[in-house]
Amino acid sequence: MASPFLVFVCFTGLITAILSIVFGCVALAKHAGKGRAIAGIVISILSLILFAIVAIWFWNVVQECAHLPGQLADRCFEERFPWMSGSR
Repeated sequence: MASPFLVFVCFTGLITAILSIVFGCVALAKHAGKGRAIAGIVISILSLILFAIVAIWFWNVVQECAHLPGQLADRCFEERFPWMSGSR
């Protein structure tokens, strides 16, 4: 259940989502906690979808800004990721 919240913490959400799917399938196979297992699998799949959307968006922004020269690339990144700005 932590996967949706951990999607933005490096790859922690990806790892927990995959593990949750595996453990949910194991629980379904053992007929233990069917409702919780299904809920965990569904939430984990949604987390993986969210991770994929964020990763694709981030990749596109990086590719768009990376082709610009020096300071233009820096400005592009700062506009798209204002929390990464070095100025305070």
